[in-house]
Amino acid sequence: YGDRGVGKTSLSKITCTILMLNSTITNYHVKICDSSDTFVTIIQSLFQDLSIKCSIKSSSSWDFSFLWRLLSFSKKGSTEYISYDNIASPSWVAKRIADFEGVFLIDEIDVLQNPEDKKKIAELIKQLSDKNSKLKIFVVGISKTASELFGGHPSVQRCIKEIRLNRMSD
Repeated sequence: YGDRGVGKTSLSKITCTILMLNSTITNYHVKICDSSDTFVTIIQSLFQDLSIKCSIKSSSSWDFSFLWRLLSFSKKGSTEYISYDNIASPSWVAKRIADFEGVFLIDEIDVLQNPEDKKKIAELIKQLSDKNSKLKIFVVGISKTASELFGGHPSVQRCIKEIRLNRMSD
C-alpha cells in the first residue's frame, strides 16, 4: 500500500513473476479492480482463472435452471458447475479455493465502493490462513495504512504482512 504512483502495481507483478521463475509459486492470478467491482465480481474472476464455472441458480425459473443443467452436462472435461448462491460468503469461497496453490493478486482494491466488500476480502484472507491454504492473496491499493484497505477488519492483522511503499527519492 502507499501513495499513487510509487510503483505498487509494478513491484507486485514483478514479485509474482520472480516467484514463478524461481518455482516458489506455481501460478498467479490477477484481478485489477475498478469502481464497479464487488467481492462477488473479484471472486468470479478468480473462479474463472481456476476453471470453476458458476451458474446462476434461479428458484423462480425452473425451466431456465433445468435447461442450464442440461447444457452444463453436455460440456466436456472435469469442469464443476456451482451456483452463485453462496459466492458472497468468504467462508464458503475459502472452502472452494483453499486447496489451490499460487497467488491471487488483487490490485487497486482501494477503488471498491462498498467497505463491506473490503471486509469480505479480509475475512477471506483470514479464512484461508485458518485453513493453512497454499493460495495466498496479494492485495495492492492506495492508502495510508493497511487497515484502510480492509475496511478496518480487526482480526486480519495477524494473517497479513504489510508493506508500505514510500515515494523514492531522486
